[in-house]
Amino acid sequence: MEKKTSYDLNFKKYVLIELLSFIVSVVSLTLLRPLILFYQYKIEAESTYIEGKQLKFKGKLIELYIIYFVWLVITIVIVDIYQYVSVLLLKEIKFDLSYPLYYLITTSMITFLSATFIKGAFRRWKYRSTYHINEKLYYKGHIIWLIVTTFIRKI
Repeated sequence: MEKKTSYDLNFKKYVLIELLSFIVSVVSLTLLRPLILFYQYKIEAESTYIEGKQLKFKGKLIELYIIYFVWLVITIVIVDIYQYVSVLLLKEIKFDLSYPLYYLITTSMITFLSATFIKGAFRRWKYRSTYHINEKLYYKGHIIWLIVTTFIRKI
């Protein structure tokens, strides 16, 4: 007997979820983005069958918010350090940069860095929280367990 791999989520429902995700993110200034991603991941996992086994999503919403705010703070700190150093260097070489242009550059950096780092952290969390229904778990579903296992693997 051949085992099937399938994805049951139809195109209309997928587009509707993506559109809703975009609208809620814009309206809430991205504060509800982790909530929407959580439900997106859950729906995607429940619609996926690999080798005849259904996937299950075990992640917790609070873990996603912790990851989100930690990376947001890290990104803001990095950009603040960059701003401080760049202002010192620009004063040193007596280069006058208008404030709106400088603000645009630093805001673009915050957006790019946070989008890059947060997306990677979310993806790692998503894959660690998704498993087959009858599979034994390595990841226990707690943020502390996630942090401990991540550091143990790096050592």
